Amino acid sequence: MRILETDMGERKMDKKNQQDRMGKPSGAFYRAEDHLTIQLLPQKGNEELLAEVPHILWLDLAVVFRYYWEEERYCCSMLIQREHLADWNVTVEQVWRKARENMPRLFPVKLCSVEEAMRDMREGMEVKSQKIRDRKRETGLSVQLYLLTNQRGYNGATAIFYEGVLKEFAERVGKDLIILPSSIHEVLLIPDDGTSSYEMLSALVREVNRSEVPRRDQLSDHIYRYLREKDSLEIA
Repeated sequence: MRILETDMGERKMDKKNQQDRMGKPSGAFYRAEDHLTIQLLPQKGNEELLAEVPHILWLDLAVVFRYYWEEERYCCSMLIQREHLADWNVTVEQVWRKARENMPRLFPVKLCSVEEAMRDMREGMEVKSQKIRDRKRETGLSVQLYLLTNQRGYNGATAIFYEGVLKEFAERVGKDLIILPSSIHEVLLIPDDGTSSYEMLSALVREVNRSEVPRRDQLSDHIYRYLREKDSLEIA
């Protein structure tokens, strides 16, 4: 899937000239590259953060980068700063490519029906999913909900960027997909059979965000569509 890449902190220059200027990445980058990961955040409310750290803008969201490692029983991560890119002698695009490549290995995808996920879902997801199912019954919608996250349930909304995941699932169900941004940790998928009201679903996402999702975990008030013929995502 092609992702629009925009870095507000990089000087505007073509890729060849930029690479010529940067030269070869430092040894520190080669030691760090297998630990690079991505995190998906809303642009709104994070303007100050995004002014200070390397990032990629995507629709109404932003991708930032984290250094991830494990110590004994603990998982740790650190936000990547501009100083890291300077020390590593790399561009945002290089970090993005490597971090996106690492994600399925460090955080394997989890894609299943919401009903299946309830058996081992982290706290909070059951309430959000139940509210969505209740509203579906109220409005007469009869659609199946699927959960997309990773095996750790941490920053799982980034799974929408995993190569082939949305495409393969859309081909399996034979439909485009509606994506509900449940939180930064997971999204919900609905096969788009043409009967779902985007307006109603957007209102539902806003309601759940206000009542059930902590501010720090909110992703977006918008819903998205995955178009399988174009292999692309857009705001619905």
